[in-house]
Amino acid sequence: MKARYVAGPLAALGLIAVSPELPNIKNKVYETLSGERQGIEHVVNSSETAYAQDNSLKTKPVNYDGLAKQVEGLIGSDPQSVIRQLEPYKMDKENKSTRFFNNLGAAYYSESKKRNDPNLLEESIRLLQISIEVDPNNESPHYNLGIAYNRKGMKAEAINQFRRVLGINQNHEGSKIWLLYLEK
Repeated sequence: MKARYVAGPLAALGLIAVSPELPNIKNKVYETLSGERQGIEHVVNSSETAYAQDNSLKTKPVNYDGLAKQVEGLIGSDPQSVIRQLEPYKMDKENKSTRFFNNLGAAYYSESKKRNDPNLLEESIRLLQISIEVDPNNESPHYNLGIAYNRKGMKAEAINQFRRVLGINQNHEGSKIWLLYLEK
């Protein structure tokens, strides 16, 4: 008996096995899907990862920017949720998203503040540095890295990051305020 296994968006529901020999499960999957999303074919085609009937792995590219955008509103209020959702993708070699690494770094920073955990702060700094490597002309990771450096007591590095932000965007008010504070 050959079964198709579907993972990805259905991971929260567990692994679903569908084959002609299991009509009840197949019908239940069809019933679960409604409207435009009908049938297991849609599930397989819309999954990030799906195993075909011959057990070969088929992978669709991950939209790292999209993942990061989905969790932006949670960075300050629920950083653990952001970390849980983005963490599985941080080691992907295809991941070249500044927004992804910036948001994950900012979430680690928020969580480090809540827990007063220097290891989380270190991870925040590392992720923000990756974000800058991906796009050195994006002001957000420089700004966030400046804040993280300041929290770690690295005043000179923080000042350098806020100056870089102003080099990218001379009207960045947050960086101006930080520099006034740090350069007293």
